[in-house]
Amino acid sequence: MSADATDDAGVAGVTMSWSGTTVPMSSVAWTWSGTFGGFTNADVPTSTYTDVAVTVTAVDAAGASAAAQVTVRVRYCPV
Repeated sequence: MSADATDDAGVAGVTMSWSGTTVPMSSVAWTWSGTFGGFTNADVPTSTYTDVAVTVTAVDAAGASAAAQVTVRVRYCPV
């Protein structure tokens, strides 16, 4: 997943969170990216689709934060 984040004071970090999991995102210029996944069967029941709310939070150099949320549809896929 990727997100654009800019701030006049500079962006100190960006994380994405879903289902109790929070992961840091890495940046190239203003685009931040991170790996979305690692779901358990409890998160995505067998043979179904599940909507997962993902929140991306950016923190600037001054410590202020802003967040945006998107819903992602996840499908059960046995490996």
